[in-house]
Amino acid sequence: EGLGAVHGNRWVPPKYRAGFDRFVGWESGHADHWKAPVWRDDPDARQQLEGHETDGLTTIACNELEQLASRERPFALFLSYQAPHPPCSAPSQYVERYRRKEKLHERPNIPSHDMTYDVPAWNYRPDLREFINHYFAEITHLDAAIQRVLDTMTRLQLDNNTVFIFTSDHGELAGAHGYLGKGPMYEESVHIPLFVRGPGIVPRRTDALFSSVDFYPTVLELCGAAVPDTAEGVSQASVIHGSDSNPRSSL
Repeated sequence: EGLGAVHGNRWVPPKYRAGFDRFVGWESGHADHWKAPVWRDDPDARQQLEGHETDGLTTIACNELEQLASRERPFALFLSYQAPHPPCSAPSQYVERYRRKEKLHERPNIPSHDMTYDVPAWNYRPDLREFINHYFAEITHLDAAIQRVLDTMTRLQLDNNTVFIFTSDHGELAGAHGYLGKGPMYEESVHIPLFVRGPGIVPRRTDALFSSVDFYPTVLELCGAAVPDTAEGVSQASVIHGSDSNPRSSL
């Protein structure tokens, strides 16, 4: 998602794959997480992911790691999930965890719970509490998927020399300030998760400000590569390795 030139669920030609050696996926997005299409190198060979999209993509990624682990060359693998995303439709075992939690995630800045997440194109119209419960179910489902990836890395001994980064593109207002979705520039929509794990990185939490343009110089430095003078953003490698300095005063 994000590659290619024409919007729509379709095969992505090699010239639009941003220089990646291999690409598995599709361009743009779709609404039904249980009917996710996927292409590899043949534009006529549309495949259907088995089960929920999150599980299908995780299986592909873990299989890729199996192959990459046997190579001598370093690699970069990007795993892009669509869920959690409306219309939220996690597997039933995750939905059941939240079904009866009526007061789940009661943000104090939700002025009214009498709201409906209405997306006619997706035939999706849950009330606020139902949406929050299903949204949390998909987050928990994603947690389990990420654990599968981490377990695969450990089994293949890739965690000894591999940097793992988890992040997102935006948050969800979920009723905060009277809004649903991601549009208004409030904390709930712009403050996203960012977790980094790798050799020599001690687990901790930092309040240092990080922008998406910082990924390029940061990843280069973490991998021991030179950062070009033309790079946008600033490297946060020192923060990740434990420095209390804050390279940014604003975003």
